[in-house]
Amino acid sequence: MKWNSATQRMVVCWCAAALGLCTGALRARADAVGAWHEDPRRPSATLTEGAPVGGADPWHTDARRPNAAMTNNASVSSADPWRQDVRRPDDLSGGSDDSGVTPWRIDDRRPAAWPKGEHQVSAADSDHDGVSDADDRCPDTPRGVKVDANGCPGDKDHDGIADDKDRCPDTPIGTRVDRNGCPMSAKESELLDTGTLRLENVYFDSEKSTIKSESYAVLDEVGEILAKWPELRIEIGGHTDNMGTDSYNRDLSEARAAAVLDYLTGKFSLRKDQYTSKGYGETKPIASNDTSDGRAKNRRVEFKVLNREVLRK
Repeated sequence: MKWNSATQRMVVCWCAAALGLCTGALRARADAVGAWHEDPRRPSATLTEGAPVGGADPWHTDARRPNAAMTNNASVSSADPWRQDVRRPDDLSGGSDDSGVTPWRIDDRRPAAWPKGEHQVSAADSDHDGVSDADDRCPDTPRGVKVDANGCPGDKDHDGIADDKDRCPDTPIGTRVDRNGCPMSAKESELLDTGTLRLENVYFDSEKSTIKSESYAVLDEVGEILAKWPELRIEIGGHTDNMGTDSYNRDLSEARAAAVLDYLTGKFSLRKDQYTSKGYGETKPIASNDTSDGRAKNRRVEFKVLNREVLRK
C-alpha cells in the first residue's frame, strides 16, 4: 500500500494527538497523588543511603514513601528525637540518622530499648562489688571482698571492724576491740583512754639499768600495743623512790628509761624518731615514800602519749 503525502501527514497528526492525551493523563495522575517520580522533594535515587523526605506527612500515612520496608538506611529529616518522631520506619534494626553516617547505636535518636542480646548497658560499679555506684556507701571496697546490700564489707560480729580486716571475726558482741578486731587488753585500754600507761613491774638489777628477764613478758605486751599505733609519739619516763641523792636517782632513772627504749625498738618495728626517754628521779612520786609499798609504786616506768589528739580520731 502506498502512502501519499497527505495520508502520511494525517497519520502523524493522529499519533501526536494520542501521545498528547497519554502525557496529559499521566501528569494529572502525578499531580493527584504526588507520585514519587514527579515529586521534586525527593532524590531521584533509591533510598539506600538515608535520603530524607520533606513535608509534614508522617511516614506511616505518606503515600509517597517507597513500598519496600525501610530496614537498612531509612532516616527522617527532622529535628525531633527518635522517641518523639512518628515518622521513623517500622523496623529499627539498622540504618543511620539524618546525616546517613552516624550509626544507630550512638545516635541520641536511637530506639528506647537496645536490640535483644546486644549492647546491654549496666549501671556504673567502679569497685566491681555488685552494687552500683549510686547505691554504694563504700565505693572503694577492695576487689573480692564480700559486701552487704550497701556495698560495704560485712561485719558479722558487729565490732566495727570489717570482716576482711578482722583477725578475730567471732568476738562477742559488746567486747571492746583493737584495730585488728580482737579483744583489747587492759593495758591498751589504759593507754588509749588516759594517754598514759604505767608499769610497776619492770625490774632492774640493783642500782643498775640492766632489765631482769622476768620483765620481758610485760614489755613485750607493751611493744605489741605500740606497734599497732605507729603514729603515736611516746615518751618513756623512768621514776625512782627517794632512797639516794636527787642527782643519783635522776641519773639512774634516765639510764633505766633508755634501757627500756632500747629493748622495745630493738625487738619491735617501732620508729625510733617517735620515741624519747627521760629520767625524773624521785620528783614525781605517786605514793608515799614512807612505806615499802609506797616506795615500790614510785619505782616505775611510764609511757606517755605526746600527741593525744591522734587518740581522738
